[in-house]
Amino acid sequence: MNKKIEEEEEEEEDKEAEEEKEEEEEEEKEEEEEDELEANDYLLNESIGRINRRQSMQSFHIITFSPSQHIIISFFT
Repeated sequence: MNKKIEEEEEEEEDKEAEEEKEEEEEEEKEEEEEDELEANDYLLNESIGRINRRQSMQSFHIITFSPSQHIIISFFT
């Protein structure tokens, strides 16, 4: 009887440990994705800054972001 209870407790502990491990992996993945998005935002802002400096004397432009994260840059001279 006690052996059966001990086995059930061990199985439950194993399940909890596995769930915690999965949660940690998911959190790590989310952090990596967030870091990647931040890096992409930085590079995008740098590119936009360079475009702005080049085009500021010649024309104006409109930069918009679509919901699917595509960048649309319209130049008017």
